[in-house]
Amino acid sequence: MQTFANQFRFDEYGFPVDRSHNAAYIPRANFDTMLWSVVTVFQILTGENWNVVMMDGWRSSGWSAVLYFVSLVVLGNFIVLNLFLAILLGNFDESNDEERDAEREALKRRSRVAPANQSSRREMSSRREFEHRSSTQETEESRSRTRSRSNLTAARSRREAITSPSNIFDDHHPVSARRQSSSFINKRLGLHRSLFILALDNPIRKTAMKLLLHPHFDNLSLALIIVSTIELAIDNPLSPPDSLLTTTLSWFDLVLTVLFMIEIVVKVIAYGFILHKGAYLRNSWNVMDFAITAVAAFFMFQGNSQFKFVKTLRTFRALRPLRMINRNPGLKLVVSSLIASIPQIVNVIMVCLLVFMIFSILAVNNFKGKFYSCQGDVFDALASAQQAFIISPRAWTNLTVVEQDWFKNAPTEMIERAFWSEGGLTSRDMCFLFGATWAKTIPQNFDNVIHGIQTFFEMTTTEGWVTIMLTSIDATEIDMQPIPNYRERWAFFFIAFILVGTFFVMQLFVGVVIENFNNMKEKLDGTYLLSHIQREWLNINEAMLNLRPVRKLKAPFHMTRRALFRIALNPILEISITGCVLLNTVFMAMDYFGEEDLYETGLNYLNYFFSAIFALEATVKIIGLGKYYWKDPWNIFDFAVVHGTLFGMIYQIFGGSSVGAAASTVRSFRVGRLFRLVHSAPSLRQLFNTLLITLPSLANIGGLLFLVFLIYAAMGVQIFAKVKFGELITSTANFQTFGRALITLVRCATGERWNDMMYELANQEDCEPDPPYNPNSCGITTDIDCVPMNGCGSPVAFIYLYSFTLLVTFILLNIFIAVILEGFAKEKDREDGYEAFVNMWSTFDPEATGFLEWHVLPSFLATLEPPIGLGGNLRPCSKDIQDFVGTPQSIFIHG
Repeated sequence: MQTFANQFRFDEYGFPVDRSHNAAYIPRANFDTMLWSVVTVFQILTGENWNVVMMDGWRSSGWSAVLYFVSLVVLGNFIVLNLFLAILLGNFDESNDEERDAEREALKRRSRVAPANQSSRREMSSRREFEHRSSTQETEESRSRTRSRSNLTAARSRREAITSPSNIFDDHHPVSARRQSSSFINKRLGLHRSLFILALDNPIRKTAMKLLLHPHFDNLSLALIIVSTIELAIDNPLSPPDSLLTTTLSWFDLVLTVLFMIEIVVKVIAYGFILHKGAYLRNSWNVMDFAITAVAAFFMFQGNSQFKFVKTLRTFRALRPLRMINRNPGLKLVVSSLIASIPQIVNVIMVCLLVFMIFSILAVNNFKGKFYSCQGDVFDALASAQQAFIISPRAWTNLTVVEQDWFKNAPTEMIERAFWSEGGLTSRDMCFLFGATWAKTIPQNFDNVIHGIQTFFEMTTTEGWVTIMLTSIDATEIDMQPIPNYRERWAFFFIAFILVGTFFVMQLFVGVVIENFNNMKEKLDGTYLLSHIQREWLNINEAMLNLRPVRKLKAPFHMTRRALFRIALNPILEISITGCVLLNTVFMAMDYFGEEDLYETGLNYLNYFFSAIFALEATVKIIGLGKYYWKDPWNIFDFAVVHGTLFGMIYQIFGGSSVGAAASTVRSFRVGRLFRLVHSAPSLRQLFNTLLITLPSLANIGGLLFLVFLIYAAMGVQIFAKVKFGELITSTANFQTFGRALITLVRCATGERWNDMMYELANQEDCEPDPPYNPNSCGITTDIDCVPMNGCGSPVAFIYLYSFTLLVTFILLNIFIAVILEGFAKEKDREDGYEAFVNMWSTFDPEATGFLEWHVLPSFLATLEPPIGLGGNLRPCSKDIQDFVGTPQSIFIHG
C-alpha cells in the first residue's frame, strides 16, 4: 500500500497518468486502501490473474515493481501455501503409523492362540525375527529366521504383482495367468459346471481354456482394443453420413463388437457366467468389459436409430479404452489403489459438500437474484446521465422535460408499468424502456443452494473466483443495477471461503487422495503392515540389487597422461568449470533484441572464450582418463555439447551466417551447458535423479491419465462437436475433432477458464438443437465464407467438466505429486547412504569385482552407518558379522 497507493491510474490507451486525472481508469485490483490492498495481495497469493496486477504495477511504478510481485508469489504461493499440504500429509503419516501399530498389535494378539510348543519356538527365535511377523498370511506360521526372510522377499515380489481385493480368480492376469498349468486352474475352478452344463473335462470347455491360455490371446485382445480406440478417435459426427470413411468405420465397429462378444462367450464357456466361484462376472474387471461390450452390442442392433436415447448411448462407446487397464499390470495397480481409496475420498467429499452447503446458504440469503445487470450495445451507447438514471431511477413526476423525452419512443403501456407498478421503480424496467438487455452479469449465480454449491466448487479451483467476488460486491438489490464497490466488506466472506474451502478443505482432499493412494498401494503390494524399520530394510534390499561397484581409477604410466589424470580428478578443476558455466550463463542472458554491433561482437568473443575452455577441459579428461572417460554418461553429454557448439561456430564463421539455423544450433548447445550444474550440485543431482527413478511409476499414472483424456475427448467430440462458437469455443479451442478436443481438455486441466468454457458448452440460447449435416459449415470446410456452426450445447457439459476437473485436477494430477514425493524420499536416502556404500566398497574392492575378502569385512562394516553397516564397532566379533550377514533381521538387532 505504501508503494502502490494511488499509483494504478491509466488513460484510455493504458499509459499511466497522475492521480489527479479525473477520467483515469482504476483497476479493481489496487492498493488505494487497506481493504483493497489485502484483497489484491490475497488475489496474488491464489494466482488468479496475478500477472495482470504485476503488469499494472510495472506500468505505473517501473520494472522494480516486478521484484515485489514475483517475491510475493514465490514466498506466499509456492512456499507458505504449500505448507498447508505438508502439515496435512505429516498429520496423515502420524495417524497412519498409529493405525498400522494397532493392526500389528491385533495380529500379534491373534497369533498368541497358537499351540504352546509353537509359541515357545517363536519366543526362542524372537531376537532374530522382525518385530512384525505378520506382513503376510504365512507369517503367522513362521518357524525360523529363514521363513522370516522369505516373507520380506514375498513382500518385495508382491510390489510387482497386480492384486485386486475383489478378484477371486483373475482369469486374465497378463503376467502369470498364461503360465499357470491346467491342473492349477482346475484346482481353482473346483468342480463347478460352466453354465450348469459343461464339466471340466468337456471338450468344448477344454478348447476354450486352451484358447485363453494361448500366449497370443491377450496380445490379440489388446490389439483389437487399440484398433477400436483408433476407430473411436476417427469417428466424428461432422463426417459426411454417406462417405466411404463413415461406412468403413461402421463396418469396423460392427466387426470389433462381434469379436469382443466372441471373447466374452469363450470366457463364459471356460469359467462359467456368474453363480459360482471363479465365474466370469465374479471378476470386477470382467464386469466392466461385459458392460462396455453390452452397450456396443445394443447400439449395433439399434443401427442408425434417430431416438435421442440411442444417440446418447452412442457416447458410451468412448469407454472402450478402459478395457486396456485389465491388460496392463501397472495401470491395474494404479486403478485398484484408486478404487480402494474411494471410501476415504467419499468421506472427504462429504466434508467438502458440508462446507459448500454452509457458505452457499449464506450466499443465497444475500445474493439470490442479484447477479443481473443492464448490458449490451444499446446500454454501452447510452449517455452517462442515462446510465446513472438506470442505476438510480426516479418517479416520472420528478423527471425533467429532457429526461422524460428519453422515453418518447417507448410504448405507453411499458412506461406505465415501469413508473406506476406496485413493485416500485427498478433498474430492470428502465433498462427495457431504453431498449437495452437485462441479463446475467456472469454465468454463475447464487439463486438457489444447488447453484451456490456449483459456484463454490468452481471457486475451489481459484479460476474466476475474483470475478465472482467483485460481482457480489457490486450487487445491490433484486432487479437493480450493480454499483461498483457497493458492499466492499463482503470481500472478506469470499476470502474466508478460499481459506477454508480451497486452502484447507481441498488441500485435505488432496492429502487424503495422496495418503490413501499410497496406503492402498502398500496393501496391494504387501508392505502396508511392515514397520518403518522393516520397510526401510526392504527399500535398502531393493536398492542394493541395483547398485554396481565402481572401479578405482588407476593413474597412467605415461608422464604427460599421469599429469593430466591428476588434473582431471582434481576438485579444483570441477569447481573452476562450474564457475565458468555460471559466468557463461550470465553472458548468454545479456543478449537482447536491438543490441549494438559492438556489444554483440563482445558477447560472441566471450562465448568463444568459454567454448575454448570447455573444449580444453574435454581434451584434458580424454587424454588423462582414457577409456574411463567414456564410461561416465555425463562426460559423453559434455562431449556432445562441446562439439555441437564447435561445429555450429565453425559453420557460422565460415558459412557467413549469423542468423537462422546455424545461430540457433549454437545457442541450443550453449544452453545445454546448464545441465552440467546438475552433475556438479548434489541438490540438483538429487532432484534430477528423483525424476529418473519416478519415471516408471509416472508412466503408469501417465498412461491412466492419457486414457482419461482419450475417453473424455472421444465423448466430447460426440456430444459437443456441433456447438456454436463463442468467446472461448473458437476455431482453436473446440470439440469438432479428436485432436482439438485433446488440446482443449489439456487447457481445462490447467484450470484456465474451464468453468466459462463449461457454460458455453451448456448454452442453449439462440441456437439450433441438432443441426443437420451441411458441407458448407465451419468445421466441415475450411473456406473463409463457411456457414458458422449454430448447434446448441447440452446440460451434460456440467457433468462432463465437473467430473473431469474432479478426476484429473484433484485426483490424478495429485497422484503425480504422491509419486514424486515418494521418489524424492527414496532418492534422499540413496544420496545419504548408498553413495557412501559404493564409495567405501570401491576402497576395499578397487577392481570392482563385486566380492570382498572375509578378513576385510569387519573393517568394511565398521565404516558404514546402520542399517547398511554396523557403525561404531571398530572390530566387531565374527559372530556378529555372521549374524549380520546371515540374516537380514540381525540388522535391526545391531541397529
